[in-house]
Amino acid sequence: AGAAAAAARNQLEWLAQRSDVIPDAFSMEGVDYTPRSGTVSGSLIMRLMDTQGFNFIEEEIRPAMTATMTDAMFDGYEPEQRIKSERRHLYAIVASKILKRVSGKVSIEIDPRVAYDTAKTLEEVRVLASDCKRVGIDVDNKIIFKIPGTQEGIKAAGILTKKDGFCCQVTHVYSLAQAVAATEQGVAVVQPYVGRVNDWYKTHQDKNVDATEYATSDNPGVELVRCIYNYVRRGNKDTKIMAASIRTPEDALAVAGVDYMVISPGIIKSLALSGTSGAPDNSILEEHVEFNPRELQTKEFGRLAEDLLGSEIKRSTETVEKLEYNLANTVLGS
Repeated sequence: AGAAAAAARNQLEWLAQRSDVIPDAFSMEGVDYTPRSGTVSGSLIMRLMDTQGFNFIEEEIRPAMTATMTDAMFDGYEPEQRIKSERRHLYAIVASKILKRVSGKVSIEIDPRVAYDTAKTLEEVRVLASDCKRVGIDVDNKIIFKIPGTQEGIKAAGILTKKDGFCCQVTHVYSLAQAVAATEQGVAVVQPYVGRVNDWYKTHQDKNVDATEYATSDNPGVELVRCIYNYVRRGNKDTKIMAASIRTPEDALAVAGVDYMVISPGIIKSLALSGTSGAPDNSILEEHVEFNPRELQTKEFGRLAEDLLGSEIKRSTETVEKLEYNLANTVLGS
């Protein structure tokens, strides 16, 4: 680690030597960093609509509307289906644009409204995959489908991995039990959220709650990532780990060594402007973790995970519904 750190000019380079750093943004102007991977979500599309305005309407939304109109001619879409189709086409078009900027893969968030329905999740991913192929994307090698980590979502991710050969990422992971269930299904990536787990414990620390797996830690979110990391590595699992909801440069450095981490442009800039002196000598992820057999065998996700799954899926749903409302009310020029 010492030699690698000495070769880095700043903390961002030090971190990028250990993890694939993914910016939660479409572009990274003003930072000397080229990401290897990217991500597409409802919130990203909303930001693009706000920041790029007319250009985004003409370059991304117009082709999505055209593709949807073609589908509707053959399949007779109802208005609600048409808007959902347009959103999927839009995700595919934005993913194709990001793939021109990165050498690795792009993850695409699926419709959160199907999170508790295995059959609808299967349908959503398969249609989205077809839309990606229509814009020339090599889905098998370049796309990761982000599926919420509900019981139903994890089951669907397993089917899509084994039967369809798709690369699936189980997102909204807030407990070791979710990660264990996902790795048993052979999914490609699990995505724990550092900041959201910490927020939950801050809110519940004075209450009598039964979910205390990581409560003894000063940073329960980082501790969750460490537990998942140790479980995956010790079992020689093929599943990779993507840490998200990283709120500070310190948390980013603390989880150095995970396969991927999603961080904001602000934190990326802060790391780029910092010397390597603040980087740790060794990753805390490597520290040994003793697992209680019950932790690895339970099928219950726990109150923390169920609370956050419910609230975050609701939040994602509100974002997607707002996006679809905006698409339904977007007027194209001649």
